[in-house]
Amino acid sequence: MEEEEIGHKGFDLKIMWRLLGYLRPYGPWVVITFVLIMIASVVREAGPYLIKVAVDDCIIPGNIDKLTWVVLVYIGLLVAQFGVGYCQSWTTNMIGQWAMRDVRMQMFTHLQRLPLRFFDRTPVGRLMARNTNDVDALNELFTDGIVSMLSDIFTIVTILAYIFYMDVELGFMISSALPLAFCATVWLQNRSFSAYRAARTRFARFTTTLQETIFGIEVVQLFGCEARNVRKFEEANDSYLGARLEHTFYHSVYFPFMELGGFLLSALVLWYGGGKVLGAEVQWGVLVAMLQYVPRFFMPMRDIADRFTVLQVAMASSERIFELLDAEPEPPGGTV
Repeated sequence: MEEEEIGHKGFDLKIMWRLLGYLRPYGPWVVITFVLIMIASVVREAGPYLIKVAVDDCIIPGNIDKLTWVVLVYIGLLVAQFGVGYCQSWTTNMIGQWAMRDVRMQMFTHLQRLPLRFFDRTPVGRLMARNTNDVDALNELFTDGIVSMLSDIFTIVTILAYIFYMDVELGFMISSALPLAFCATVWLQNRSFSAYRAARTRFARFTTTLQETIFGIEVVQLFGCEARNVRKFEEANDSYLGARLEHTFYHSVYFPFMELGGFLLSALVLWYGGGKVLGAEVQWGVLVAMLQYVPRFFMPMRDIADRFTVLQVAMASSERIFELLDAEPEPPGGTV
């Protein structure tokens, strides 16, 4: 079996727009999900700011009554975060499952209209992989990838809003890490995208070999083809392993780099912010809140890189799905 063309195309806006078309029938639910994402970001990132209020307005002045109210508000935000998070997760998964139902039905309906010559030249294992593994990749994109990336972006914006509200200079210092993190993320994606596409394509070859061997086991044993099939399966297995290891290498480099950047930025904030506190330019609570926001600031950046993995896999899978859906069906009354 000839291996499918891997190609080197990255993010395709046309493919993404076509994928988002499956969400159009559920537009109101999508809007509700976006609203829940924004509310969740504001509520989730309010914790360090409340700690700043507790330190500067309650602990240092010794106002125990106000501290009690701040603690109660903090607990209320935790409860609200749980409730909003549950609703967001429910709506996201329901939208994803509805969309995947539509994709599976469209693919199955289209398959039945294809001419017999299409099935003669297309291995059954490859069709099975497109209808199972590739559709599952889209399911992960709809239920986790897109929503999580939007949530991470809103989280970064919310954190910056809290930071700039407390101190503009420290806000500019922390936000200066964004270009460096962005460049590191782009580097990772450019290096690893071809490995993702290769892995998905080679996995299709891997499953096709397994499927054809199991279905044709009588012929394999009758003609003594076991050794040849083992070599064929080993080649497909090693090819898939190589692509996965290449991705693992770049993935392993990226995350320690981001963690190191977070530690260095925290040290810089502690040094510069500590100096401003000692000079009575900034309150103690601001420094405490900033040191909590810096790790939170880098967490969504790392998550975006992980979600981009889901996006890349979905791009490779959606190309093969749309290739199948774009195959010319048999005209009514035509011959096969």
